[in-house]
Amino acid sequence: MNSKSKAVGIATKVLMASALIFGGVSALASVAGASGNGSNSAGQRSHSGSLSPRVVPHSGGGPLSSAAFVPTSDTTLDVAGPVNSLTSAPGSATTLTHTGNTTAGSAIAPDGTNGLVGTNDGDLWPVSNPLSSPVIGPALDVSQFTGEGGSGFNVFTDGVAIAPDGTAGLATADSQGAIALTHSSGSWAVDTSVQSPGLNEAGNPHQPGWVRAPTIAADAIFYDGVVISQTKDAGGHYVGLLMDASDSTVAVVTGLGTSGTKVAGTATDTTNITFAYNGNDDWGTGGMAFSPASASRAVVVTKNGFEVLDLSNPAAPRSRRRRATTGRSRSPWPQMETMSPLP
Repeated sequence: MNSKSKAVGIATKVLMASALIFGGVSALASVAGASGNGSNSAGQRSHSGSLSPRVVPHSGGGPLSSAAFVPTSDTTLDVAGPVNSLTSAPGSATTLTHTGNTTAGSAIAPDGTNGLVGTNDGDLWPVSNPLSSPVIGPALDVSQFTGEGGSGFNVFTDGVAIAPDGTAGLATADSQGAIALTHSSGSWAVDTSVQSPGLNEAGNPHQPGWVRAPTIAADAIFYDGVVISQTKDAGGHYVGLLMDASDSTVAVVTGLGTSGTKVAGTATDTTNITFAYNGNDDWGTGGMAFSPASASRAVVVTKNGFEVLDLSNPAAPRSRRRRATTGRSRSPWPQMETMSPLP
């Protein structure tokens, strides 16, 4: 049995999710002092805290506007905005209530028409019309993905991301892989065209829609954070990243939106990517962000600063650069170092 725990530090989650700035585009997060616990008979970590991904700017042909999902308690979140994020801060918010375990990772489609909220259990909660008259639910049940990573493992929806074109998404389950999602006719569903080969740890075939990650640790892998690139790769598809900070591992997902969605490669860095970031949690974005100009570049927060990931070969992601810190304060200029390839 594998037993791990997460101790939530709000200040460090703000650092993890909001300190990433790449190419002038920032990845912002809002956190609330919510608490909640989920236990797993097979030994998955207990959970506590709430995190929402970045504020999502978008435009429907009119003035630039933004909205954000801001967790306010275990079972509530505020939809802040809409607002022109270039000129003012949100002046209003609508509170939504769900019946899930804990308000965890969330995402808003770039066109602002819908969103998704993970609730640290076997459900994802769709949100319709977040810019006008937001409504949450009914829940999308994804509990069929039990047994991934360990016999009896349950699903904990801690992270979710939506592709820029709004047609595909990924959700994490605190297990060895992720859930492929598809959006059509105004509704989110599991993308059952995705079929991972082989058996899960419960000895059963993987459920349709499960994106299997390779085994790199004897006690299974716990992917919680997820982001999706803003541009497509050379093959014409968006790229995803999954974060398991407790196992110091980032996984690269390719072929999003197709039946060929898969984990193409992983990178493990036990020196810099740890279950701490000088803090604790890896829900939501997992402290990761893609370059707005390329699906082959991303950054990830580390315990000492951040690393730039080269994803030009998704099967062998590499850490190219690292911004280090000196003592308790950052150096006046970034200290850039060439990093050795990750396994």
